[in-house]
Amino acid sequence: MNTAENTNTDIANLEGEGRVKDSKKTEEQRRAPTKNPQEMTVKAKALEKATYISNDDIVRHLEGIKKLEANTDLIGLTRHREIVEMQLKEEKEKEKDEDTRNQKKIDALKASLENLEAEREKLLTLAGYPATEA
Repeated sequence: MNTAENTNTDIANLEGEGRVKDSKKTEEQRRAPTKNPQEMTVKAKALEKATYISNDDIVRHLEGIKKLEANTDLIGLTRHREIVEMQLKEEKEKEKDEDTRNQKKIDALKASLENLEAEREKLLTLAGYPATEA
């Protein structure tokens, strides 16, 4: 086979789903309308299968895209929520630590006040004043 015959065979295979016997047709014969309606139907069906996308397919793909976008948004929102929850937890821990520090300061001030009151009573007793009742 020479190169022209190889090309004709390739074209015949593409057009006729493997019908090599049509490989001897000239290019004009190939381009001319097919007289065999069954052959035309096979070609039309093959072409339709290759190029046709139904509205249902388009709708299905769009719904799939919407679901993916929704899932992406949901993942983003979930991650954002987790971050906010962590920040809130950290704030609560800081407040708790601050409350603990403040309580320690209050306790220290109370102890200091009690010590000062005891010292005052002691000095009043030493000075000869009667002890005051609290």
